[in-house]
Amino acid sequence: GEQVRSRLFEPKNVVITCSSSAKLTTSLDSYWLNKSLLLSIDKKMSSNFDPWSRQNDEKLYDIAKSYKKENKTYQIPQHTTLDIQPLDKYDNRQIKKFIKKLYNSAALRGIDISMYKRNNISKLVSLVYNQLCSPIFHKIIQYTRYACSYTKENSSPFKNINDVCFPYEEAYTECEAHHCLEIILATCAYCAKKLCFNHFFMDYHYHE
Repeated sequence: GEQVRSRLFEPKNVVITCSSSAKLTTSLDSYWLNKSLLLSIDKKMSSNFDPWSRQNDEKLYDIAKSYKKENKTYQIPQHTTLDIQPLDKYDNRQIKKFIKKLYNSAALRGIDISMYKRNNISKLVSLVYNQLCSPIFHKIIQYTRYACSYTKENSSPFKNINDVCFPYEEAYTECEAHHCLEIILATCAYCAKKLCFNHFFMDYHYHE
C-alpha cells in the first residue's frame, strides 16, 4: 500500500515487491524476469533453473523474446543442485557469511537496532550485494562456473569475503571514519576503508 511505500527504503540495486507467502511463485518469478534480469543483460542469456515447479515452465522464459533477448533454458536435474548450481556450489556461502557478520556485530555490540525490520533487510541485501559486485570478487563468479563444470578455466586462487572484508588480523582495528573510535565491522571491497557497524551499515556505505 501507499502508506508502507512512503516509508520504504528502496536501494538502487534491489527490486522490492511483496507476496502473500514466503515461497517462490510463478508470478514472482515473472516479476523478477521483467523488473530485474531482462533489464540487466545483453542480447544473449542462458537460464539454468532448478526443478522447482514454480519456475521450471519454459514458457515463462519466452518473455525474453519481447525484450529481443536470445535465451536458452536448461533444467538442473533433481538432486544435483549442490553439484551444478553455481549459487549453491559457492556463491551463497559468501553471501551468508557477510550477512552473519552484520547480524553478529549488531548483537555483540549491543546496538539498539532490529535487523529483521523491512527497511533494514532491504539495506542489508543492498549493501551485501553491492560489496560482492566489486571487481575484486569477479574471480569467485568465474570459479563457481568452473566448479560446476560449465567452463574449463579455473580462476583460482582468488580472495573471498573473509580475505577481503573480514581479515582476521584486522579484527580489532579502529574505524577509519573521522573521529570514530569504534572497532571495525568490515573493510570495504571497493575503497578498502575500514568501517564500524554505524559507518558501514547505518550510514549506508554504498558504491556506485
